[in-house]
Amino acid sequence: MAKLPPKFSNESDWVKLLNPAEPFYGDQKIKGMYLMLFNNPYLYRAYYDARVIPGLAHAAQTAGLAPDGEDLPMAKPMALTLTSAHQAAHSGLVKPHERALVHLASIVSPCGLLMSTHDLEHPEKSATPSWDEIEFLRMYMLSRPLLKIKAVDVAMGNTLAAVLGQSYEQGDVDTDQVSRLATAVRLSDTKLASYWSGCITSAPRKGLQH
Repeated sequence: MAKLPPKFSNESDWVKLLNPAEPFYGDQKIKGMYLMLFNNPYLYRAYYDARVIPGLAHAAQTAGLAPDGEDLPMAKPMALTLTSAHQAAHSGLVKPHERALVHLASIVSPCGLLMSTHDLEHPEKSATPSWDEIEFLRMYMLSRPLLKIKAVDVAMGNTLAAVLGQSYEQGDVDTDQVSRLATAVRLSDTKLASYWSGCITSAPRKGLQH
């Protein structure tokens, strides 16, 4: 198994590839939440290790740019995730003051997909994952960090949990807001999932997000 990096405490290790001008939209609470969510070496590797991504490889082969397996393009899933998250944050469904939260949610929401399709020998990962396994891993990876976030900011933590389809206190959230933001995040998830279309063993029963 590839050697894992230590858990990161240096902020610079975690903000690679983020927009240096506004990586957290100026929201320091979101910055802290991002660090809490990514304080896991397996998760970090799943997002930041360059690998062959099926959808990109297929597009390259179709265009005649990758005639054989040795020339298949490598990409960091985080680069694709950030593009999709930026689009979600600037969706017409999202108000300017909500962009930081949607950006964060759109980054962490596909964690089950990215970990399950990563070639790292993680004990929670199967060789050919199903959508149910992806959703279980996603819930497992988000549960503990979300508890910590709720302890820091109850309202924002519960809103983030609701948007991500995790357990939350109903009295702490605006259901109309959650519906809007969850839709923006779900669209981002769907776009990312398309890169792995055909590589999962069973169709999702409720979609990638919820």
